[in-house]
Amino acid sequence: MTDTKTQVGVRWNRAWTSPSAVFAFGVLIIPGLLSIAANSWSEPDAADYVRMAFATVIGASVAIVTVVGLWVFFLRRRSPYLFWYTLGAVVVVAMQVSFIFGAADTLLDRLAMS
Repeated sequence: MTDTKTQVGVRWNRAWTSPSAVFAFGVLIIPGLLSIAANSWSEPDAADYVRMAFATVIGASVAIVTVVGLWVFFLRRRSPYLFWYTLGAVVVVAMQVSFIFGAADTLLDRLAMS
């Protein structure tokens, strides 16, 4: 018999938990899937307009939470790229806030027309 210890457990791929993967899922993929899922594939009515506006707001909120969470992650790690990520996070948050306001304006315009 040998005295070699073996590691028991499941090793999972760290690529899915990398900051780049979290950013891609939280800012691009999840909001995109929400907008596709809430899209009206026929002539939209008032309920469809509200559903599309809520999907836009939820997708933008997910993106904002993702970017702020990753900013805290980089801040705690004292990353040398914190300054550049902060600039990118400010841009993403500003864009998502404008998407939220744009969704509200679009919803009001579409409801007024129908």
